[in-house]
Amino acid sequence: MTCAKCGEAPEDVIWDGVTVGFSKKHVLDTLRPPTISHKDAPTRLNEYNARQQVLLDGKLRKRLRTIVTGAGRYGPPLQDVGEGKKKKADTTKKDEAAKQAEVDRLEDVPHVLIELRKIS
Repeated sequence: MTCAKCGEAPEDVIWDGVTVGFSKKHVLDTLRPPTISHKDAPTRLNEYNARQQVLLDGKLRKRLRTIVTGAGRYGPPLQDVGEGKKKKADTTKKDEAAKQAEVDRLEDVPHVLIELRKIS
């Protein structure tokens, strides 16, 4: 490999994947770079369709995601303490906050279901 600027065997070489993976037997006079469109190629609109979500209400989507995943606005989900592990008898403020977050999350389920039923 030789570069006009760097000389022989340049330290960095950037290859075009199309060129590298193309066999000589496929070289025809009709061969063109992939960036050139054929005159008979179909024309497609390149439009972005905004708001493709099933649930258009962003707040409702977030509440549903929080209920399903157990994290988010109510804090992280509670973690089970495995067998053989000991935990202090008195709970910390963080434990109480996590428990309350879990309760809040579960109490929101019926409200989210009501909102979902309005949609369908």
